[in-house]
Amino acid sequence: MNSRFDALDGRFDALDGKVSDIQERVREWKQGIEDFENCNGIEEVALLTRDKQVEESLRLKCGEFLLLLIGHTNGRDRSPMATIHEDLAGSSNQLTFTEKHR
Repeated sequence: MNSRFDALDGRFDALDGKVSDIQERVREWKQGIEDFENCNGIEEVALLTRDKQVEESLRLKCGEFLLLLIGHTNGRDRSPMATIHEDLAGSSNQLTFTEKHR
């Protein structure tokens, strides 16, 4: 009977260790968000996205990041990545329309 309690005690110790690890990761995550906000991360990412001298693959990753961030903060039904083709088709049509009426 005592061995059952010992086994449970070992499981509780392991669970307690996992909870401590999760708490530490949450603290690190919150610190990362705070650091990102303090250094105006969104503005910096936006600047990289617009800078023509930055490698195109990095600019695309920055754009993807901003789309994902916007989708999570706006709480849209469909994320921006899910509608990007529709959005691009719409902006392409608007550009054509604008160019025709200059």
